Amino acid sequence: MISEEILAQIKKTQKFSDAAIKLMHVVNSVNYSANDIIEIIRYDSKLTAIILKMVNSAEFGMRRKVDSIKNAVSMMGAKKILDIAQEIYTRMYLNKPLSGYESDGMWQHSLRTALAAAQLAPLCVKPYDTEKAFTAGILHDIGKNVLSNFLGNTAHSFIDNIDRHRLHDYLEAEESKLGTNHSEVGELLAREWQLPEFICQAIKHHHKPSLAEEEFKPIAYIIHMADIAAMLSCSDQGSDSLLYEVDTTYTDYFHFSGQELEEIILVIDMECEQIQKTFAEIGE
Repeated sequence: MISEEILAQIKKTQKFSDAAIKLMHVVNSVNYSANDIIEIIRYDSKLTAIILKMVNSAEFGMRRKVDSIKNAVSMMGAKKILDIAQEIYTRMYLNKPLSGYESDGMWQHSLRTALAAAQLAPLCVKPYDTEKAFTAGILHDIGKNVLSNFLGNTAHSFIDNIDRHRLHDYLEAEESKLGTNHSEVGELLAREWQLPEFICQAIKHHHKPSLAEEEFKPIAYIIHMADIAAMLSCSDQGSDSLLYEVDTTYTDYFHFSGQELEEIILVIDMECEQIQKTFAEIGE
């Protein structure tokens, strides 16, 4: 049972900008054009400035100066600019301390999950759209933004009780304290922001994908496994890292070896490092 206090906090939580939410709906459309991306981004001056700063940085190595979003899309493709836009928005929103999870911010873990989801999507028994997978991955833990302040200094006792098998995992630990968990709260937050259904479902079921509605099971399993891969790729991701159960029914949706998973982890390590270098270079 979610308390009135937590529900009130969901209502008060600052949402992504209108442009960011429009981009997430574009991802959900069957077909989108480069012009759709340009028309959304061009009216957000801050996003436009950061994107141009990024694509003109040494990390991208462009041969000539990119001076407009239209040129950026033309030279790099709508998909790449869409990815960059989502990375910027989520970094602005998620890159802040979460004391309840003893974390400096969710952005690194969220980015790693998004990158892993994009790698896993084509490997699903029924291949899934990589752009949707990336978007769901980068948003999967937004419920933590709401719950962090309600958890107080509970991390050490949670970990101790999980180690002693008094609690099953970190979801149960959250529920023991608050009567809810970050997956449930994240779904409510996504619905408050009127995000597409595939994102709401992925957030709600990313730790228990077998409970997702049949239509949304593939994306739930993709984000579930991407979350695990992200946690395996970097230990410094908060007090709850690797304290969740792997849903063994993932084998109904994926057929990959341990070596392939290691290769995915290597890829997300390299891509995440590259993205962080770019942000560091442009001073954002």
